[in-house]
Amino acid sequence: MTAFFEELTRLLVIRPDRAWAFAERSLGEDDFRVRVLAYRALADLSAVLPPFGWTDAHDALSARLELPRRRAVWSPGELWFPAVHGVASRLVRVNVRARRSGEDRLPLGREGLAPSFEAARRLLNDPELRFDATFTPNVGWEGDSAGLALALAAVSAVRVGLDLSLVVATGEIDAAGDIVLVGEIEAKQRLCREAAPQATLLVPKSAALGQILGALPASTLAEALDSLGLRDDPEVPLLRVLALARDGHWEEAGQAAEALLADPRLSPDQLAKLLTCCLAAANHSADDNRQDTLTPRLRALVAERLDALDFSMLAQAIGNLAVSAIDTLQPERAAEVLALAPSHSGKSPYRVHLLGPAALLHTLRGEHDLALHLREQALTLAPDYERPRALGDLADALMRVGRGEEALARAEEALELATTTTHRQGYQARTTSFLRLHLARALALSGRRDEALAALAPLRLLPGLDPRLRAELLHAELTQDLSAAQDLHKTYGAEGLLRALTLRGLTRLGDAAAAAELLALPVFAKLAGLSVDEAARRLPY
Repeated sequence: MTAFFEELTRLLVIRPDRAWAFAERSLGEDDFRVRVLAYRALADLSAVLPPFGWTDAHDALSARLELPRRRAVWSPGELWFPAVHGVASRLVRVNVRARRSGEDRLPLGREGLAPSFEAARRLLNDPELRFDATFTPNVGWEGDSAGLALALAAVSAVRVGLDLSLVVATGEIDAAGDIVLVGEIEAKQRLCREAAPQATLLVPKSAALGQILGALPASTLAEALDSLGLRDDPEVPLLRVLALARDGHWEEAGQAAEALLADPRLSPDQLAKLLTCCLAAANHSADDNRQDTLTPRLRALVAERLDALDFSMLAQAIGNLAVSAIDTLQPERAAEVLALAPSHSGKSPYRVHLLGPAALLHTLRGEHDLALHLREQALTLAPDYERPRALGDLADALMRVGRGEEALARAEEALELATTTTHRQGYQARTTSFLRLHLARALALSGRRDEALAALAPLRLLPGLDPRLRAELLHAELTQDLSAAQDLHKTYGAEGLLRALTLRGLTRLGDAAAAAELLALPVFAKLAGLSVDEAARRLPY
């Protein structure tokens, strides 16, 4: 198995398409363990192969093996170019982000590509633009033939409707936008035929090259864009953002959505969708700064378009605004936002987007029976793919009213459903981590400490904060590790909800100062007679 991993890793670094082919061949190995690893590798590689590398053969194998459908998603500012010198022939990805301050930024050793940025500025007629570029990988290749790809990526980072997902480009470019002839065109074409069979290869136009089969020649940056016949439509990248969000990739969706917000052609509906995705990502990562920036803008748009927005979109926007207010422990603001929902919302299946935030609000107010009632309603309305999450939320509400055994049964049911479903598997994979946290809490409440610690183990290895931080806090509580809880408070407990959650962990471990500070939080300070235990129980999540 070690040999399998070593070869797969080597190929993945150089050529993801060859890594796929190697894993496919390994399905025929005698060793059952290697076959299992090969299947898992193919499932992971389906999210790595660029769109232009995905063929009918990949479709057929995916269908035969019932692999999760997680094709890589192209983003504005992204392009690939062929590199045939250095360690090995490969396709290199360039990513560009645009801004309006400071200086252009290129990786060390790539300063010779600076004219690409000037060419992009000239084409966009915007001298104030500045660009940041990264290359993956940034080693194993040399020369300035990445210039055309870099300039095209810079243009698409601003004109975000340009879909360059099926484009590979080679050619040096000067500040005026003229494309200069480069070498090894035939070798680059061979590489693209094998690694990028669905792509259009852009090359410099030159009499010396003649007509290259399968390549598109251009002499200037403007001609390259014109020859591709791309439509500059903000709806194209918006659909990608929504696809990422539907699959549970909230952080990636938020980043992609943020890149689109400056497009002046966005309709109010499109802007509402993007702002909702951005705020959802900020809520999931407990990013106070992003929440503070996005909330006023989305709230103003919702108020302005209350009667015009599609109710599905409106419910999601209001729900995320309410969650943002709850995350900042402002129940009055959450109630004001939820009151914006139109009266007919009770008849819509999209009401499920409002029931969850409303339950969180009742929890924060200490109205735990009402919160439980709303969670039960949400379960009856939830579509099949949302049912595991709705069951997990119901388990949370049951724990808060002391019905531990019912909560444990619901948490186990939710986890079983999420791990066996075949619908929206990316979303279910993300949901599963939150459900494991509910299960660990329910096990702990039932006195099954060792099982709870075992359920927490994989969560403590997750990237990001949510739900890893809550898993770490629960682990500290179960192991009576006050020092670990103090370290978490120092690292994450500067302000907002994260401060409240780390204070709760310290309080449960007997820290009297933390208990006093928890009761002194503005959300609790005016509530005479509130016990420390009740304050801890009211904190959502």
